[in-house]
Amino acid sequence: MTDRSLLSRICQEIESLTPYIATCKKAMDANSGEPPSVISQLSRYNYETMLEILNQESDSDVSVEKGRENAMRAALHSYLMQYAPGKKDLARYITAISLYLTFYAKRPLHPPDMVTDDIIIEKRDDEYYCTGKNRYLYDEPSLCRFCVCKPYIPE
Repeated sequence: MTDRSLLSRICQEIESLTPYIATCKKAMDANSGEPPSVISQLSRYNYETMLEILNQESDSDVSVEKGRENAMRAALHSYLMQYAPGKKDLARYITAISLYLTFYAKRPLHPPDMVTDDIIIEKRDDEYYCTGKNRYLYDEPSLCRFCVCKPYIPE
């Protein structure tokens, strides 16, 4: 599959969520003066990625290993059913953004430079490292197996 077909499907999914995206923007704007929480960092990262998707023009081909997109979609569905049951628009939004980040942009699913009590994501040169990669890689329904991050190694 080329990125044009993947990117086209992702764009269509995002474009079909215009009312939901407007709600996300309002919520982000309302919380903009607050100290950044993990959720607000992730929300901003996802929103900025969504804008990038809609402004993307691609000339290159991206190869996605056969079955990998469907495997990630299934993992995202399982994850979102557990952590956001019944939130269909959120699930579609997160799925589209996650597919783009993983297969097209080759960036982490969480914001680079994000630091929580148990996760640090860091960019060094052109590679990303995450302290959660080893810890959560085999958990169900972890998405770590799709994330571009490598296991964190302190410098």
